[in-house]
Amino acid sequence: AVGDQLRAAAAERWASEEVGGFESYLAADDEEETAEAQEVYRGQENDGPLVNLPAVPNALCLVMRDSKTLRFVKYLSRDAPSSRADISASYFVDDPGSGSDEEQ
Repeated sequence: AVGDQLRAAAAERWASEEVGGFESYLAADDEEETAEAQEVYRGQENDGPLVNLPAVPNALCLVMRDSKTLRFVKYLSRDAPSSRADISASYFVDDPGSGSDEEQ
């Protein structure tokens, strides 16, 4: 029972996003982006994230994004309930909107 309470408290802490560790996807500006842009998390409402994915143990998140969407991982706070390890991979897929032989 105590273990369940501790796990629930840790899950609640991660979901609050107060301790970092979450992934955020942001719309890039129309201007040319630099490497520094990925390190800055915009906090203004109109420039807010498209989606935030909180840290969840033993989870797989698949995100399909275009080249104008930036991926950002918020640094962990020392108050985080545990450490976090990320494994990331990128796959390139054909644009479903591009012309194909099936449309003819």
